[in-house]
Amino acid sequence: MPEIRIGDGAPDFIADSTQGKISLKNYRGKNVVLYFYVKDQTPGCTMQSCSLRDGIEKLKAHNAEVLGVSVDGLDSHNNFMSKYNLNFPLVADPDFKISKAYDVFNEERQMSRRVTFLIDKNGVIRHIFPKVDVQAHAEEVVEVLKSMK
Repeated sequence: MPEIRIGDGAPDFIADSTQGKISLKNYRGKNVVLYFYVKDQTPGCTMQSCSLRDGIEKLKAHNAEVLGVSVDGLDSHNNFMSKYNLNFPLVADPDFKISKAYDVFNEERQMSRRVTFLIDKNGVIRHIFPKVDVQAHAEEVVEVLKSMK
C-alpha cells in the first residue's frame, strides 16, 4: 500500500458506523477530521475521543465533522460512545480495509495506529497528525483548520 501524503485524495470508504452506513464521499463540502485510534475504552484513546467530543463546537465552527475509526466492532463502538457521550460517529473497520487504505494498520498488533487525517471539503488530505496529543487533540486540529481558510 503506498504511503498517503498531504495533497492526495482521501481514499473513500463505505462502512458500518454507530450512525449507520457511512461513506466518506457523503462529507464532501465539509472538512473531515478522520482519526484512527487503537482501541475502544483504552486510556489514550478515551482521552483523545473526549478531547474531540469536548471541542466539537469549535471544530464545527470551521465546517468540520469528526469520524473515529478503529478495528473494533459496532457493539464495542456503541458501548464506548454511550459510556463517554461521544457526539460523532465511530466507524467499524474489523476487516482492516480502511486502516490499510490509509496506511495506518499495524500488522503485528492487528490494529490501527493513532493517526489523524484532516481532509478538506474537496476530499483532499490537507494535514496528517502522525503524533497526537491525546489531551489536546481538538485544539491541535482547530489550529490547522484556522490556517485552511
